Amino acid sequence: MLNRAIIASGIVGLALSSGCTTRWDSSTAPPLTVTLSPVATTGADAVLVQTEAGDVQLIAIEAGTARIEAHIHAETEERAEATRIRAEVSREGRLEISVDWPGGHRRSNESCDIVARIPRVHGVWVRTGAGDIEVEGMAGDMLIETGAGDVHIDHHEGKVSVTTSAGDVEIENVTGPVSATTKAGDVDLEHIRGSIDASTSAGDIHAAMVGPYDGTIIARTRVGDLRILGREYHEKHATIALGEGPEISTFESAVGDILVRVSENEGE
Repeated sequence: MLNRAIIASGIVGLALSSGCTTRWDSSTAPPLTVTLSPVATTGADAVLVQTEAGDVQLIAIEAGTARIEAHIHAETEERAEATRIRAEVSREGRLEISVDWPGGHRRSNESCDIVARIPRVHGVWVRTGAGDIEVEGMAGDMLIETGAGDVHIDHHEGKVSVTTSAGDVEIENVTGPVSATTKAGDVDLEHIRGSIDASTSAGDIHAAMVGPYDGTIIARTRVGDLRILGREYHEKHATIALGEGPEISTFESAVGDILVRVSENEGE
């Protein structure tokens, strides 16, 4: 009975205001905004956000009411009104946020942006077919995937894995190993306490690791400048051992500059 109540409260459709006879134009019409508040998060220790196309913002709150906003860009007014936003806690204890398009299918020119402000959880999965992703203040294992879009992660405690086919990746203030992959875009990593695996087919990589780092740094670029710990490597590849630790951090760009530095504390 409890699960049914949670599901029912997480499905909301909000109609556009009536009384206007202007023909709906999906290219110029403002998005339909759907708000879910309060959102039942009892029993949730992780979160999964999925949208076929659209931006995602996931922000941790210390106190207050969990709130989700969805901005629906639909082909027609009727399809916008019929689109449903789901927010439900699964049996596995995961808050799952998703979009149900009319007839079970999203049309090619439609998208839904999601902004979720929820209590901090220890496990994050975010997927969008095309759109930017921003996550702030979470913890635990994190998996981020977007077909095309920029990714920004800030203040995370735990492992982070980010993949985008086309877009920049910016990750900062992370405690835990980081994996960042983009086929076309820059990778900017700041204040990372843990090993790094960063790669881009076309773009620069800038990484600032919080020391002391006990392990090996491997970096290579085919076309671009390579500077590791203040030294420039004209041969375009470098393997540097800092201590005898087992950690290995790799940085690779097919076309782009690579800059890696290690500070002794977070303030540097």
